[in-house]
Amino acid sequence: MKETLNRLKKVVSNCAVTLVLRTHRTHPKNEKDSIKLKNMASETRQRLEKEYSADIAKKLGDKLDALIAEIDIRYNLEGLVLFVDEEHAEYVRLPIKLNDRISIDNTFTTRSLFRALNLETRYYLLILSKDKARLLRATTDYLEKEYSDPFPMETDKIHIKTKGEDRASDKYLQIQQEYFNRVDKEVNKIHNKESLPIYIATDSTNYAQYMLVADSPNRIYGQVALENREAKASNIVKEVWPIIREQTKKKLLDRKAELSKAVSSGKVLSDYAEIWQAIIAGRGQTLFVQEGLYQPARLKEDQVQLIEKADIHSPEDIDDIIDEMIEKNSFSGGDVVFLPQEELIDFQGLALVTRY
Repeated sequence: MKETLNRLKKVVSNCAVTLVLRTHRTHPKNEKDSIKLKNMASETRQRLEKEYSADIAKKLGDKLDALIAEIDIRYNLEGLVLFVDEEHAEYVRLPIKLNDRISIDNTFTTRSLFRALNLETRYYLLILSKDKARLLRATTDYLEKEYSDPFPMETDKIHIKTKGEDRASDKYLQIQQEYFNRVDKEVNKIHNKESLPIYIATDSTNYAQYMLVADSPNRIYGQVALENREAKASNIVKEVWPIIREQTKKKLLDRKAELSKAVSSGKVLSDYAEIWQAIIAGRGQTLFVQEGLYQPARLKEDQVQLIEKADIHSPEDIDDIIDEMIEKNSFSGGDVVFLPQEELIDFQGLALVTRY
């Protein structure tokens, strides 16, 4: 997903269409997704005909219809985003709930991808005991893959013999740490191909020993409890996801401390116009955004004028200025944090921590 985000956020087009919609995993609810998607496509075509030339409206409208025909609703997750312009026609399924919306601009609306990455909904799960290690990759409570070769890694496969050893002895601890270190190196080989958070399902003693020998401990996001390490992989993911979800939420809320600290040092902006100017100047560090907050705007000579959705009537009007802020801030090395509404009440849902 990170590769998709990095690619799509750089696209600048005469007309870039983004459809965002909430979907469902199960039948019969996902049948309504198909109907809603076709209705959104019809509305998109009407907007294109109103705001662009007949040639562009037909070309992109037909391209959108063709893309929709490729989507199999049986594989829907909680969210779906479609991206269409003259050069692109692709969709991304997301494991997060989205608000239905249509965006027609000169860039794609990629906020949903930022949010999915921000929530760290994809992860590796290392199931670790003193004698065996399994590695899974998952999205929320959905198993993507259980790795094989060299996993599962067992102590006898790397010629570590612990039979008869006193498990409290220095020699045993050394053997145990060597085993954990070899497991860690194999995990890192996979992590280097796709960077995702790593969680370890094990007890506190094993976790502490593993962290002592881990080559990149910053990649490890935490420990989770697990009743049966030999259980079916899909069942394990369903068991640990609620724990990981709560840990992820806590990490995001902990970042709010950065906002409080910046307030005291006078490095926080909450006015849309001031935030936009700071981001354009490359001063943005972290943009804090209320989940579900959108704001149409009109840009004139880099000046922001907030408008209502009903006032959007030309290519110069922006469906969501916040999405533009997120993308431009990321180009300057800044990041974004999405928080629940109650966490940003004092800032009317939007705040920027500046670098200086």
